[in-house]
Amino acid sequence: KRSPPSRAGGEAYQQFAAFAAADNREILVSEGQLDSGRTLANYLESRDWTAVELPETQPDQLEEQLLIRVQDTQSDRLGTLSVFRAVENGAYYARIAMTAADGTVTADVWYELSEEETRWLWALAQISNSEITLRAAIPDGGEMAMVCAGPAMGSEWHYFFYSENGTDYVPVEGNLDDQYARVAESMLFVSRDVGFVSFRFEFAETAPDLFRTADGGETWQRVTLPMGDISAENGYTGMHVTDIAFEDKKNGAITVSMAYGGGAAD
Repeated sequence: KRSPPSRAGGEAYQQFAAFAAADNREILVSEGQLDSGRTLANYLESRDWTAVELPETQPDQLEEQLLIRVQDTQSDRLGTLSVFRAVENGAYYARIAMTAADGTVTADVWYELSEEETRWLWALAQISNSEITLRAAIPDGGEMAMVCAGPAMGSEWHYFFYSENGTDYVPVEGNLDDQYARVAESMLFVSRDVGFVSFRFEFAETAPDLFRTADGGETWQRVTLPMGDISAENGYTGMHVTDIAFEDKKNGAITVSMAYGGGAAD
């Protein structure tokens, strides 16, 4: 059995964040990879989690979703962040456990999480996963990374991160999924603030699915392209953006692919 939860150390997740961000840390993740403890700290330092007491029988009814283990390579100090899902009601919890060099338990605290918090923690561990993460180098330095999670029935969730050095990432909470939570195909940022994301075409759509941000990924708006007579009414289908090429915030080109009369055209 796991040890009973404790209310002691209500800010244990912030202690864990500071521990992960320090030098000489080895980080192991059960699903995914974290290249930098600073990335984890950037997220946890902005959280406001609520510590909870769980019934002693509850830990045996939890399914582990994610484990992040942080070890001090110059001592035996250890910290773990475990994310669980309750089998009975689907609720999510995080457990922060930390031990000193002599094995003394310095923190063992449970927190209640929302499903969105759980997704963010999973996304943090997927930044290095090239199969589901789109990257966009910023001309003046740095990059944006977008983790695409949970594609099902043509939809997925998108999590944005900004990095100055390509190692330490800061989460960017935006509204792209409120606008269009579909399957992303490409991403381009022409500055720290201005960027574009295109989505694969849906047969029900009558215009290319292209969205633009002017505040670094916090808010997004659909871009209406001047398509002229190219419309569903005139026999065109499958319209979608296949390439985004901008030199700066104002000058660039968008390539749109579509089908007409059974054939493809650009």
